[in-house]
Amino acid sequence: MKEFWKKWLSCSVVLALFIAYIPFGNFTLHADAKNNKEENKHEQKKPTELVELRTENAKTFDNMDGTYTAEIAQEPIHFQNEQGKWEDIDNDLVETKNGQTVKNKANDFSIEIDKATSSSQQNITITDETSKIDFGLVSAQHKKSNITEPVRNTEGLVQDNTIKYPNILEDTDVIYTIGSDRVKEDIVYREKPTGGFPQKLTYKVNVDGLKVEQVNQTIYLKDATTNAPLYLIEAPYMYDSYKPEGYQSVDEIQSVPEEAKSYLLTLSYEVIGQDLFVYLAPDATWLNSEDRVYPITIDPAIVRL
Repeated sequence: MKEFWKKWLSCSVVLALFIAYIPFGNFTLHADAKNNKEENKHEQKKPTELVELRTENAKTFDNMDGTYTAEIAQEPIHFQNEQGKWEDIDNDLVETKNGQTVKNKANDFSIEIDKATSSSQQNITITDETSKIDFGLVSAQHKKSNITEPVRNTEGLVQDNTIKYPNILEDTDVIYTIGSDRVKEDIVYREKPTGGFPQKLTYKVNVDGLKVEQVNQTIYLKDATTNAPLYLIEAPYMYDSYKPEGYQSVDEIQSVPEEAKSYLLTLSYEVIGQDLFVYLAPDATWLNSEDRVYPITIDPAIVRL
């Protein structure tokens, strides 16, 4: 028995010495190298855009594994430069050289917006190869008091592709959002104005060289020579901040429940000389209802066709 324990002890010592000299660090280095190779392999397979396959609304990617992915947008995401190549549209607003305006960064037409509003002039200019229009909100008319409230001189706050004018009217902010083919306006009533809601809002648009035509609740601005439609002023809707029980909004898009909307607005116009005056009359009963949840938003837009 004593001899057995001597042999067992000798074997244990030999085994311990053998394990001590095994180069486990090499195995670790080998495993790390293998993992690095796998990571590099995955990095190399990162999808690559095939720029030559761009269209106005789509990008195509080579997944580097024999398959392709096409991403298609509802609105334009590319514009053609002077060489006919598709470039990315960038709607972010950047300051111009004069320091008084901001403009969209990259598109085939220019949207230039005054950094401060003025009651004496329109504050937005859209220019492309064939036309130029100036437009802006100029006043609100109050029926009860028979007062015309001009927009206030207000400094705009720029963030990404939006510019916000606080208190442009009583208890009212206006936010312009630049899209790939439009300028969207949000008239935001933070609370019920002390002087009441306006009977109508008035916009002034310079239409020199353009023809005006209204179809139902949409106003078209057309080339006076070819009669081709160039812009339209969409029939807007308004909505409050009511959210029905169980309603889930979508973060990526502006999501408004139908129960919060009203389409009871009237759009009309008149042309005086070279100026188009667009009148937007929201329904007073809906606005003044005790069911309203603030803020309330009216969202007209001008769209380039």
